[in-house]
Amino acid sequence: MNDNIYETIEYRGFNINIEYDHDPLCPRTEWDNLGTMVCCHSNYTLGDKQVQDGDSGFLRHLTDKFDIPSQYDDYDYDNFSVVKKWAEKNLIMLPLYLYDHSGITMNTGGFSCPWDSGQVGWIYISRKKVREEYSVKRISKKLLNKIIKYLTSEVSTYDNYLTGEVYGFVVEGAGDDSCWGFYGDSGVKDAIAEGKSSIDFHINEVKKAHYKKLKAYIINKVPLLNRESLVLA
Repeated sequence: MNDNIYETIEYRGFNINIEYDHDPLCPRTEWDNLGTMVCCHSNYTLGDKQVQDGDSGFLRHLTDKFDIPSQYDDYDYDNFSVVKKWAEKNLIMLPLYLYDHSGITMNTGGFSCPWDSGQVGWIYISRKKVREEYSVKRISKKLLNKIIKYLTSEVSTYDNYLTGEVYGFVVEGAGDDSCWGFYGDSGVKDAIAEGKSSIDFHINEVKKAHYKKLKAYIINKVPLLNRESLVLA
């Protein structure tokens, strides 16, 4: 038995093996993302930007990245609440939590175990960038919820990467087609759909070749006894 196989689907006489992708692309370094993930952890390199000293490190990141008005820049680096006022007004941001126990997993809502989990950073996007990206002058409640959902989805995809929930499909026999890089539960469904599409394409191509050869036999009046057996897959 192949331990790499997550599940096998039978379709039109062929098997589609859904397998674990053991060399997936990191969605934070290989993809274009809307949000920026800033993390602080002593044992892991996480997200887009690594900082030290937790909230103070995040504060330094913000002051380095943005032109924060003078009324916000007279602060002690250990006093996150001062620049947090600026951040709450100018950024859309969600906290990042990590659970570390026999592997790591991340979300934006936190975990029930207080001993093996805690906040490791933030994911954010500036409101200015949202207005530019969506060509709006003001961010409506509907758009705000859309952005929050989008940022949450980015964290979920990154969590799939961290937990090894990335898959690919391998079709047995029908062209031996394969494709990788499907993330999470929705990725499994997409991999199955792509595998089925690959089989459909293979069968249609076999049919085309069958009918083309059959037509040639008829045109050239090849006797039935002399015709090569044509089998549709």
